[in-house]
Amino acid sequence: GLAMTRNFILILFLFSLSSCVHAPAVKTDTSAQAKEINRQGALLANDGKWEEAVKLFRRALAVNPYDGAAYNNLGYYYQQKGKISRAVKEYQNALKFSADPVVLRQANMNLANIYIDKNIKPPVRRPNWPELAAGCLNALIKQEPDNAVFHLYLAYAYFDAANPGGAFEHLDKASSLAKTKNEIWIHEKIRDLYVSIHM
Repeated sequence: GLAMTRNFILILFLFSLSSCVHAPAVKTDTSAQAKEINRQGALLANDGKWEEAVKLFRRALAVNPYDGAAYNNLGYYYQQKGKISRAVKEYQNALKFSADPVVLRQANMNLANIYIDKNIKPPVRRPNWPELAAGCLNALIKQEPDNAVFHLYLAYAYFDAANPGGAFEHLDKASSLAKTKNEIWIHEKIRDLYVSIHM
């Protein structure tokens, strides 16, 4: 599940790299300049030249400190480097400064993925992460109410947050929405979860 989600997130990350945030307080030419710098960084990242890409993402933020896409891209870089706390901070900045729905979607997905990842242990993992994951996933579901994956992972977040009622509601929703051949894995995850609960 998480491996598939990470692949899904990577695809969306690469798509969202070229998006731009136009914060109202930033001049249009500054915003356009940051967008172009960020776009060049995205091209380098796509070629695996991450160190060079990161320099451009930082330069984009020097030009426009409200560029949510650059924050999101830095977050992804830090996440891949295993610097989870720093990644979370960058994704949170992306949410804070962005008005772009593509960037908001991506940052929420990236944060939710971190918050529900059981492989991340304390002290990096915080006790409030299940609730934060639920917040990110609810924001995503508000925009895409028929996304079965979001409902599935919201159910996981609710189980972790000791909210089984909400969890079962979203498992049922995920099950009813997962109708394509590519979504069979969702039904398998739901089955496995029910089996683990009843053991």
